[in-house]
Amino acid sequence: MVWQPKKKKNEFTNNYITDYLRNFQNPHENVREYTDNIIRYLRLTKYVFIRGGGYYIDIESRRMIEIESILKQDNGAARQFTLDEYKRYISDYNAYILPFETVTSLTDIALGIIDENKKLAEGIGIDITPIEVPKTSDEIKKAISELRVKRNELQNMKIKYEYQNIMKINEVLNALSDLLDRKTRKANRPSVELEKWVNIALNILNDAILIKPNAPAGDDNEPTFTAPSGVPDIECLYEGFNAICEVTMITGRDQWYNEGQPVMRQLRSFEQVNNSNDNYCLFIAPRLHIDTINTFWNAVKYEYQGQRQKIVPITITKLMDILIAVRDVRASNKTFTKDDLRQLYDSCIDVSNVSDSTMWLEHINKTISMWSKAIV
Repeated sequence: MVWQPKKKKNEFTNNYITDYLRNFQNPHENVREYTDNIIRYLRLTKYVFIRGGGYYIDIESRRMIEIESILKQDNGAARQFTLDEYKRYISDYNAYILPFETVTSLTDIALGIIDENKKLAEGIGIDITPIEVPKTSDEIKKAISELRVKRNELQNMKIKYEYQNIMKINEVLNALSDLLDRKTRKANRPSVELEKWVNIALNILNDAILIKPNAPAGDDNEPTFTAPSGVPDIECLYEGFNAICEVTMITGRDQWYNEGQPVMRQLRSFEQVNNSNDNYCLFIAPRLHIDTINTFWNAVKYEYQGQRQKIVPITITKLMDILIAVRDVRASNKTFTKDDLRQLYDSCIDVSNVSDSTMWLEHINKTISMWSKAIV
């Protein structure tokens, strides 16, 4: 008899639904939604991390001081509250002191992160300024927060070093391909996954000074949600120019509503802060809605709030084409730099010979194809 794991898995799932979930509406879909929500809540605690493509949940070893102190103090039994006490308990962080918020425990936490940051910096060949751990609990908590931000920065810088070989580039291509295939999509949170893999793709491309994702991340640098409103999804700082990157999984007319004006407004805010250099926006989606293209066309061809903008809208497939070209350049032992990327951006927004917005997307696609052949 041939072992059929997929068949056995489906049998187990169907039997479980028959035994326990027969009264649920759309149980297969609801179970996935419940699981995704539970994992998301667990991730937000920062006390667990997900590995193995989302199939395994581990205790976050970087938070063991916090976790062990909570387990020692709390056995999980229900506590007695009056209504007013309960309201204060769940709404006021100062209503209680967490068991690890002592000077000794906080100092140990800070020293652990300092040591980890030092090792990360050494691994990518940079120096970081050593710091002294403060003496009071409030000051140490502030220092811990800053140290964790620095750790995420170092982890993101490490991506550039880890993903330069061809096998790693293929890993990114496979992940982006999975996001496009709805039938075999592995990601439970495709919007979060798209930001993650686009960030890695931008780190792969060239010699950026800094690629900075604004999505909240856990201690393992895995994003827990998409970037908040009011900031770009990803900020890209290069020598001589800058860019933001905005991504979305929306493909219908809502794409124009959710991304059209907000993206142009986001770019304008970024331009005002970084006004000493040219600033671009790379916009990426599975498909580009014509209303979105029309909106960006006006900003590129004419103006947005009195000035033209440099917006390059592309599909995930075209981003993959750019990565494939970079991979082939690396395989030929050639160098791909920020100047090559800027040339591509400038060619895409050169609409002097493009008659209208309906032809612009075709112009961009042809430009990427010609550019890819030229650099290889």
